[in-house]
Amino acid sequence: MKKLSVGNWREPDVPKNFPGLTEEVWVSTALEPKLIEAVPEEIVRLFEVARGSILYGWFFYPLLTLASEQLLRVQEAAVRERCKQAGIPLKQKKDPTRDRRFKDLIDDLGATQIIPADERSAWDAVRNLRNSASHPSRQNILPPGLVLAGIGTTARQINQLFATNRSYFSRLGLRVRKATGLHSPGQLPVVAGIDVGASVKGFHLVALHGAAIVGTYHTTEPHEAVRWCKEVGAKLVAVDAPSGWRRGADQSCREAEEILRQLGYSCYPTPCREVADTNPAYAWMINGDRLYNALRAHYSLFAGEALIESVCFETYPYVASCALTGRRLKAEDKGSDGRELIRAAGIDDGPLQSIEHVDATICALVAFSVAIDYCEICGNREEGFIVVPPLH
Repeated sequence: MKKLSVGNWREPDVPKNFPGLTEEVWVSTALEPKLIEAVPEEIVRLFEVARGSILYGWFFYPLLTLASEQLLRVQEAAVRERCKQAGIPLKQKKDPTRDRRFKDLIDDLGATQIIPADERSAWDAVRNLRNSASHPSRQNILPPGLVLAGIGTTARQINQLFATNRSYFSRLGLRVRKATGLHSPGQLPVVAGIDVGASVKGFHLVALHGAAIVGTYHTTEPHEAVRWCKEVGAKLVAVDAPSGWRRGADQSCREAEEILRQLGYSCYPTPCREVADTNPAYAWMINGDRLYNALRAHYSLFAGEALIESVCFETYPYVASCALTGRRLKAEDKGSDGRELIRAAGIDDGPLQSIEHVDATICALVAFSVAIDYCEICGNREEGFIVVPPLH
């Protein structure tokens, strides 16, 4: 670290060690994380002191370490304040003059699910780092990238403590919004998702513009479904139904379904059209075919080309949900998992009154992934493609 003097104390220090890091990137990255309005003012003040220390660490590199240690104390203060709000005791029962341990407070917030189970290890790491920082044996020097990432993580964890929708501030929320472009929704078009059933069940539709639900709809008429998509201004329409039929009776399924099976995802096989016409079990696929025929008058069937006009395409909500969450989900939990995924995206799931509308919303999220060119396409033109977010 530099030896401070009257002549050099205002000279930038960080760029000497990291010459590729610009002042603009430094300041904009440090200012980006925001605490939500529900976070108490005193916690916000503590957080802003840490942020300011990071910013001015540009001039004296070791100040970044002190700022990071301040962030750990801010997180502990946030936990204590959240416990206070939740009626969790802050003092020891046997000795009311002594504060309870940070670990015990984290345990209690975990027991009440204010700290979700998948975040518990992260809070344990905060506690361990805070303990180490409180009893230093030498001066640590942390790299700028770690410090800048730390302020973002701190903001996310504190926001999750106080937020009504905790899923939005989860790691899942970050992943879903990045995969769909919802982290920067300004350029996203209006999209629609359609769940397809047989003639009586019909079509359940959801239209999204960013994280806002433009509307929900139900109809048994395919042309009415298309009319609604046009009325709400949807540029991409994602459909949960096969966009083509199996080529021959000697195949067990379409190429797209075989690819997904090889990747470990079970798929309901699509038959030849002749088989579907004679078996009532495939009535919903026949209805999906009617929908695609109606859609093609206004939407091109997407096959991976550059988006230059309105398009429609086939997707599979279960596989899409697995791709967006980054883990294999249980089919029987698709309702609860789907709603968590939707809330993580920042979408209010209150208006979604049925599992069909939940599936339609997942389809619409896939349309966002297509809009930002973050998708995988399985299959061929003759049998149809299945479009999902990247499966990795």
